Amino acid sequence: MILVEPVDFERGNPSSRRPGRPRGGRVLADRDQLLEAAEAVIRRNGPDVTMEAIAAEATVSKPILYRNIGDKDALVTVLAERFVDRINVAGSVAVVGAESARDGLRRVIGSLVAVVEADRNVFLYVTSVGSNSNPFGEALRLADRSAQPLAEQLAAQRRADGLDPAVALTWAYGIVGALHFATMWWLRNEPFEPAQLADHLTELLWSGLSAAQPRKPRKPR
Repeated sequence: MILVEPVDFERGNPSSRRPGRPRGGRVLADRDQLLEAAEAVIRRNGPDVTMEAIAAEATVSKPILYRNIGDKDALVTVLAERFVDRINVAGSVAVVGAESARDGLRRVIGSLVAVVEADRNVFLYVTSVGSNSNPFGEALRLADRSAQPLAEQLAAQRRADGLDPAVALTWAYGIVGALHFATMWWLRNEPFEPAQLADHLTELLWSGLSAAQPRKPRKPR
């Protein structure tokens, strides 16, 4: 709980008191509740909502929103972290019971696509550039949240298979980038069902471009 200045949620009058508000002219704002309110209004109204609309949804003043969360760039960052965490949790749940490594990959990709499809407005909001002066660094910092745990899993698998784990980080960031941009393209166009997007990405990441090479005819014996 974060201590903030008093505010009348309806009239902006610091002297009024609403039910559940402590005496002494101070109100407690729960940061998670502010973030949930932000996600709620973004889901309902789309990724172009203003900070004023988010403050109104949370029934706080804009200064209180800024004091507890920060500016729009800070809000984008923290909502992006929450979104990536949901994707990671969904992937961990989806992979349970996979019948093969390829099936596990398909389940993880499918869970990512499902989370994005179900919460597309929040996804579009957190992938917006905003006014950040260093969007490149911010994008990489958020990619770290997905790529780092993936790299650890890839490295562990490579070691178990007696292979060089040095490729793990490169592969992890490549996979995260491919999933990110392919999913954004799909959201813009929606040319087919989300399950087909997951199938396409699974085929690419599992078999690679080598699967598209024509097979050489066997020489007659």
